[in-house]
Amino acid sequence: MKLQLQKGTTSKMVEIFVQDSSSTVGAGLTGLVHNTAGLTAYYYLNDAASATQITLATMTLGTYTSGGFIVVDATNMPGLYSLGLPNAALTGADSVVVYLQGASNMAPVVLEIELVDYDPNDAVRMGMTALPNAVADAAGGLPISDAGGLDLDTQLANTNEITVARMGALTDWLDGGRLDLILDARMPTTHLAATAGVLDEVATLTGHTAQTGDSFARIGLNGAGLTNINLPNQTMDIVGNITGNLSGSVGSVTGAVGSVTGAVGSVTAAVTVGTMNANVVTAASIAASALDGKGDWNVDKTGYSLSAAGIDAIFDEVYETSGTTTFRQYLRLAAAALWGKLSGAATTTITIQNEAESANRIVATVDADGNRSAVVLTKT
Repeated sequence: MKLQLQKGTTSKMVEIFVQDSSSTVGAGLTGLVHNTAGLTAYYYLNDAASATQITLATMTLGTYTSGGFIVVDATNMPGLYSLGLPNAALTGADSVVVYLQGASNMAPVVLEIELVDYDPNDAVRMGMTALPNAVADAAGGLPISDAGGLDLDTQLANTNEITVARMGALTDWLDGGRLDLILDARMPTTHLAATAGVLDEVATLTGHTAQTGDSFARIGLNGAGLTNINLPNQTMDIVGNITGNLSGSVGSVTGAVGSVTGAVGSVTAAVTVGTMNANVVTAASIAASALDGKGDWNVDKTGYSLSAAGIDAIFDEVYETSGTTTFRQYLRLAAAALWGKLSGAATTTITIQNEAESANRIVATVDADGNRSAVVLTKT
């Protein structure tokens, strides 16, 4: 069997037929697996010094494994097996031969593969990147002649040369034709300078009514005469410097703003600042009375204290991130440990009461040396 594949093809599976040498009718040999006794597989690249063994392995039918060997259908296609070719077997040479043999009653199998630089499975350009990757006569594809006999050199010459002979059928374009007469009537030769096709200076234009209506100042060289622009709700980009006044709104400013020397009247919408560099706002840059008495800012004010709710929030904060005891509960336990009444000191259970002697705040189980093995805390 002979195949044709592109050089460098990877993860390629091929189907091979193994004939039963003991059969008189050429039947296929069934029952082979990757580790059947005596079964071997080799490949030889035509420019190599020796053959290379393929290490056969089990694989799932239809899923590539290098060296994989598995039966296709022993019942309906006896003798047909799938083989996963190693990637190295399809690289570098012009052809490769795969050879399997050795199992009992197995006729040798020879598979010859021609390795080519193009892709036989590419229906458009066979993998050759020098050709356009589009069907001929389609957008981006090679041009063709539907009638046959296309001569590109002749077509190029016809497009590059427009002569009287070729334009003979288009009489309007010829000297004295209708289009030429219209041009002559609209552009008398008396208004043409010595250089053909250049309009001479027109000193006085007669026979026409002067335009009336809106009066616009001349812009002048490089816009020197342009003093005001009224852009009613336009979406546009302005590149350059504006030294006058801008009375409309500005969508965004992508460049740097050097400085603002005048006052900003008011800001009616919220100001969102994306990123501010370090030291943009400093104490020195804020006037002493800039924030005094405005909103929530009170500068140099005294006599303030925390509310009861604020104090409770502090005392009810969990003291440690990994625990559950609040600061208030820590104070209760610490007060009991420091001056609460204690009982059972000579026993294995020590009890410490709260200040009001209404609850056992700490109950500890200790040994003869006073070492604690268990502690029960009443935090509330």
